[in-house]
Amino acid sequence: MKYLISLALFLLSVAVSLSGQTARKPEANNGAVINKDGVGFQMVVVHGNGPQFPRLTSYQDANVMKEVNRQIDEITGEFGCRELNEGKKGGFAVKSQVEYTAKQIFSIYASEAFYCGGAYPTNDYNISLTFDLKTGKLVGFEELFRSYETDKTEILKAIFAKQIERSEKLVSSGKIKENTCDGDPDLWSLENLESSTFAFNFASQGLRVQPVWSHALEACAERVTVPYAKLGKFAAPGGILARVMQ
Repeated sequence: MKYLISLALFLLSVAVSLSGQTARKPEANNGAVINKDGVGFQMVVVHGNGPQFPRLTSYQDANVMKEVNRQIDEITGEFGCRELNEGKKGGFAVKSQVEYTAKQIFSIYASEAFYCGGAYPTNDYNISLTFDLKTGKLVGFEELFRSYETDKTEILKAIFAKQIERSEKLVSSGKIKENTCDGDPDLWSLENLESSTFAFNFASQGLRVQPVWSHALEACAERVTVPYAKLGKFAAPGGILARVMQ
């Protein structure tokens, strides 16, 4: 009995940690975490015996909750190696956790690792998801901002300031090592960043952003956290980035 009680307390503490700053007084409900705003979620097994992934269990707007879960189910329904040739070995894994549930925002960090019979395995493919709980909409990176195309350069400078500075120092020093994460200045040049796409999720510390690069460069794609205040002037009016700073 003592073992079961200890195990239950441990699992509850893990669940609380996933909800970040909003789970001050969580309630347990069949393994779910419910934050102070009534947003409830729990980790659910995908495909019966596959990886676990977060899913909403309670919210004030049942239609929004249904729509968010529909999109999560659609995305997780594609998990696995469906094109693996017969006789070949493959593998698929996902790590995920809820990192933010405040201000009617439901934000999940998630990363895939898989080998589906290609030349090389993929070890870190960021598939993070952020939902606006006012509408149930899955929000894209560019939608966070008032005008991403207009302000792209300044936005990227704010997010990847250290990486861009490192790239510029490499160029000025002449100590370039092409095709390496630390020595190739082209990786974190503004030109490369401006042509890249990005995965992101909200967290209590700030916006977490990671470039989505090809397999050959994935090991170099650093995941950074930028304080929300640094992005405030670029935020879309009424959008979730503006909301988190209210």
